[in-house]
Amino acid sequence: MMKKTILEQLEQAVATAHDISFAKKAELLALVDQLKSDAAEHREDLGEELRDSVMEFETAHPDLVELTNRACKMLSDIGI
Repeated sequence: MMKKTILEQLEQAVATAHDISFAKKAELLALVDQLKSDAAEHREDLGEELRDSVMEFETAHPDLVELTNRACKMLSDIGI
């Protein structure tokens, strides 16, 4: 079973709360959905930034990248 994110825990807590009005629950759950959406967008942005940074590093340091790749392959071949 996967660990629930903080937003999923918050969503569940709001959804099962008995002392919050229906209107307030709906408002809070809409905010949680917006936070989830925003977080997903930021993850995508970070992923793109990381890919760009890796490409720049590979371009700037091709010998180091080749050496690192060879070392990783050798370690993988011996089961490490």
